[in-house]
Amino acid sequence: MAKQFSLQDKIAELEKIEAYFRTPDIDLQEAIEKHRQALALSKEILAYLDSVESTFKTLELPTVEA
Repeated sequence: MAKQFSLQDKIAELEKIEAYFRTPDIDLQEAIEKHRQALALSKEILAYLDSVESTFKTLELPTVEA
């Protein structure tokens, strides 16, 4: 069974990566990998938000003019 997408979990992962970059001593190779992870997470989040936006647009009710 596929795990359900959790926006909160993805944001928490990004926050952990961001905290890593705030540490004074970072390893270059690890930083490159974390940067790649952050980009992948960002793409996942944007894709999810785009799908949510599309869902809302299809659910929009037509406006009633008086």
